[in-house]
Amino acid sequence: MKKYVSFEEICNHKENFKNSNLKLIPGMIYKGGNKGNHSSEVLSKLMKVGNTGGMRPKNNKYKNTAYIVLNITHDNNAWEDYIDYKKEEVIYYGDNAKSEDLFETKHKGNRNLKFLFDNIDNPDNQFPLFLFERDAECVNRDFKYIGLVIPSI
Repeated sequence: MKKYVSFEEICNHKENFKNSNLKLIPGMIYKGGNKGNHSSEVLSKLMKVGNTGGMRPKNNKYKNTAYIVLNITHDNNAWEDYIDYKKEEVIYYGDNAKSEDLFETKHKGNRNLKFLFDNIDNPDNQFPLFLFERDAECVNRDFKYIGLVIPSI
């Protein structure tokens, strides 16, 4: 079985989104480009979100959050995000280690997470969280799709 999707396939998907048969498959690696700059970033092309940040929201036509792409890179020691596969648990510390106000960050990631947790018993107010990780199998700007995550207490 194929373990990765090439950057070229993803770029073609971006250009022909409505006619694409590209699917998100847990465990699949989505390859980044090799130019060494943001043009090689894969999640923005695959998920139609921004090209920086660990929490990347996508808004709908009404400017409400449609979904968020979470990514764990293991690059920042201040944020020890991790996935515990045995417990089926993700520990994700949030958005922007430099902000003085946790809820006023560039991508509004913490505000969006707070909204989800505040509405944990109201499924009509939930939106999807797609989790990607740059693990040992990934190189450069590659990401592995982990799956959908759901806030819980």
